[in-house]
Amino acid sequence: MDRVEAYRLFQSLNYQRFQHLIELAPARQALIFQLLPLFLHINSKLLPGYISDDVPAGLLDYRPSQDTISQAQQLNRSFSHRARALRRYPLRGLYLLHPHHYFSYSDKTEFELWLLCSDLLSIEQRHQLQKS
Repeated sequence: MDRVEAYRLFQSLNYQRFQHLIELAPARQALIFQLLPLFLHINSKLLPGYISDDVPAGLLDYRPSQDTISQAQQLNRSFSHRARALRRYPLRGLYLLHPHHYFSYSDKTEFELWLLCSDLLSIEQRHQLQKS
């Protein structure tokens, strides 16, 4: 298996884990898990998490579903999404980590979300991402 194929398989597994978590989580938490990649991908003034236009946005290999866009529009009716290709994607991936190999969702369930960034981001850009 080459590096590209391994990356695709890993991304596929990560996507499946996110989808499974969204299915198991209570509605409010599921909405956050569903919308978080979109917030990081577009950095819109109309949606939560916006800090400034200087915060890096653009999540590699992310394409929001129509349901995700509809959920975002329910948060702000003025929001609209237009797919566009970026020259650079400063955010390399959003990964869900769980200490166990299986997912269950209870009141005490803890997850870690890791956001991997390009090496080209400045220290200031990294700090702004931590704020959002």
